[in-house]
Amino acid sequence: MAFGRALLDFGTGVREIDAGHEGLAFLMARIFEPGVECGRKSGACGEHSCNKLSALLTFLRHNFAAESDLMERGGYPNRDAHCDDHVKVVEDLKALQASRVCAERDRVLVRQVVDRWALRHFQACDHPLGRWAVTRRVVPAA
Repeated sequence: MAFGRALLDFGTGVREIDAGHEGLAFLMARIFEPGVECGRKSGACGEHSCNKLSALLTFLRHNFAAESDLMERGGYPNRDAHCDDHVKVVEDLKALQASRVCAERDRVLVRQVVDRWALRHFQACDHPLGRWAVTRRVVPAA
């Protein structure tokens, strides 16, 4: 299943969560375009830290902080497990960075890591969070 399709299948009905999904889909669709967030465009690849991976990690951390805040505000009982799943993809991407993966050259690998995680996470973690947030009236129904 394609990543963009997951947005339709696993939408939560909670704007805060779905906006993060849409942002990730937008970023994943554009970050692999030539020269976007890449040190190679100036002739010097950031061999120690791929700019594309850094941009992806920055986006994810920001999005995960917003979701964590939503869970904390409402007292979500599965918050720790949900946040642990966020940590998994961050660790996987940091491992790619540590092994000096170039997201420009190895875009398929980076895309696979994010897509596999996102498809599973949306269904197993975000969808239940969305249902819970709406039924507990932590957020208004969309």
